[in-house]
Amino acid sequence: MNNSIIDAMVRHGIGLNTRFFEQLQATNSKYPPHNITQIGDNYCLTMAVAGFTIDDLEISVQNEHLTVVGKQPKPYYDMDRKCWVERDGDNSVKILYQGIGLRDFSSSFLIGDVEVSGAILRDGLLEITLIRHIPEAKKIKRIAIGNGLPDDNRFSDGKLSS
Repeated sequence: MNNSIIDAMVRHGIGLNTRFFEQLQATNSKYPPHNITQIGDNYCLTMAVAGFTIDDLEISVQNEHLTVVGKQPKPYYDMDRKCWVERDGDNSVKILYQGIGLRDFSSSFLIGDVEVSGAILRDGLLEITLIRHIPEAKKIKRIAIGNGLPDDNRFSDGKLSS
């Protein structure tokens, strides 16, 4: 996504959270592919991590940064068998042809004021749910407008009551 498209989205979006778009501009790696979706004030980060298990993935949050790390066991060359093998529990699996790359990754996202509420790995997709909590001080307050007359019951002792 180039900067002019992101700038146009930010300019024309009402209430658009630009932190995710800033992160996308700064991301060097496109691996693994991912989507960021918004549902109301909440977000979902979906990453395509086919071939990774729950044990291969690690999710952490520190200083407003969400980091997802994926590490897979690497095949090794067995000198006696003269082939590449990988461990599968107690067994060694001989690799006859390797077309699926085993690629580790580390992706970091600036999340700001959102909280990671959970993650699910299903069908090769890692879905991380992010919830945005709006502090009371930042929520919209409705202010009643009085008419200043003595029969206006919203005022008592010169103070507005709701």
